[in-house]
Amino acid sequence: MSTILCMVGPLKGLLKSSLVLCNRLATDGHDITIAAPTDLGDMTAPGPLKIERLPSASDPLAERIQAGKALVDRVAPDLVLIDLELHEQIIPVLARKTPLALLNTWLGLAGGEAPPLHTTLTPDRHLAIRAAWARHRFYKNRRAFVESWRDGEENWRSSLLGLARRENLVTTQTFDTSTWLYPFTYRNVPEFCLHAEELDFPGASGSQSRYIGPMIERGGTLDLRLSAFIETAPGPVIYGGFGSFFTADAQFLSRLFKAFESRPDWRLIMTRGGSSVGVATPPANIHLVDWAPQWSVLERCDAAVIHGGINTIDECIDTLTPMIVYSGELTDMPGNTARVAWHRLGGIGDRANDVPETIVARLEQVMADADIATALKRMRDSGRSYETERVAEREIGTLLSSPHRAH
Repeated sequence: MSTILCMVGPLKGLLKSSLVLCNRLATDGHDITIAAPTDLGDMTAPGPLKIERLPSASDPLAERIQAGKALVDRVAPDLVLIDLELHEQIIPVLARKTPLALLNTWLGLAGGEAPPLHTTLTPDRHLAIRAAWARHRFYKNRRAFVESWRDGEENWRSSLLGLARRENLVTTQTFDTSTWLYPFTYRNVPEFCLHAEELDFPGASGSQSRYIGPMIERGGTLDLRLSAFIETAPGPVIYGGFGSFFTADAQFLSRLFKAFESRPDWRLIMTRGGSSVGVATPPANIHLVDWAPQWSVLERCDAAVIHGGINTIDECIDTLTPMIVYSGELTDMPGNTARVAWHRLGGIGDRANDVPETIVARLEQVMADADIATALKRMRDSGRSYETERVAEREIGTLLSSPHRAH
C-alpha cells in the first residue's frame, strides 16, 4: 500500500472527478488524502478518504504555499497528484523532487494537430487550426507583456516565476508556454487526463499526457417531487444543464421555456446552480432545481440541453442521453461542442438565433436519430472500458513502481 496525496482546486468538475479517482485508488489499497480549498463534506460519503482543507485563492500566496508544504511534510506521500492549475502547490513539490503527476480535465490541451479549445474548429480545418494557434500564442505573449508592464512583479505569472526561481528551478526547463492554458503547463511531468482518448480529436494528446478515462459519480437519490415529475410525464423528459456558474442567459431561457410551453406533453428538468433564471415563472411542465444528482437525472431522461461542460458531456455519454449543445462560450466549451459534433454524439444549437420551433425540432431530431444512439453507445463502451480495465489504477501503479518515480 502506498500513500498518495491529491491536491485539487475549487472547481466542482475536477473536484468531483478527483473524488471518484481517489475512491478508486483507496479501493485499490492505497492510503489516500485529498485536499481542496473548499468543504468536501457534502461531496463525499464517509469512507476511507482523509480530507484536508487548503487555503482559498483569496488568501495570501505565501500562506497558500506554506500550507501546501506543511501538508506534504505531514502526509509524507509516495506520490502527489495535483490539479494542473494549482501552480503554487506544484512548484514546491517539483523543487523538493517528491514524486508527482498532474490531473487535467481539459481535452486537447497540448494541441498537437488539434485546434485550440476556445474554437469550434474541427481536425479537417488544417490552415485555420494553424492560424488559430498562432493567434492564441500571440494573445498569451501579449497578455504576459501587458500584465508585467501594468503590475510589475505582482501579477500572477511573475509571482509564479519568482516562486520557481526561489525554489531553484530553471524556468525554461520547467514551464511550457506553448500549450493552450495561461500562463503555462509543465515539461517532463506525467499528466493524467480524466477523460477517454476516444472523445478527443485525433492527434490531440501531448507526449506526457495519459488518458485514464472519465471519472463519473454514478447513482444518487432523487427527491420525491422530482421523481414524481419524471414518473408522471406523458412524453419525453429532457434535462437542462448549464453548469455551476449557470451560463444560460435570460433571452435564451425565454425561448427555451416557450419551446416547452408549445409541447405540454414534454417535461424539462433544469438546474440553475443556485442562480436566478432571470425570466418569468416557467410553465408547469418545467421543474427548476438548484441542484440534483446529475447522472441519476440523465439516466431517466430522453435528451439533454447543455452548455458544453465536459463533465456533463461525459455523463450524457455514460447514460446514452442524446444532447443538444448550446455552447456557453466559456473556456473550453466551444472545443467540447466541436467534439460532440465531430463524433456525432448530439446536435449543436445556435444560442443567439434558435427560436422555440427550432429548439423543438432539434430535440425531436436527436431523440429519433439512430446514428446518434449508435455513436453514444460506442463512446460509452470506450469510456467504461477504462474502468473495467483499471487503466487509472495501472497507470498510477506504474508510476509508483518506477525507479524514477514520476520525474
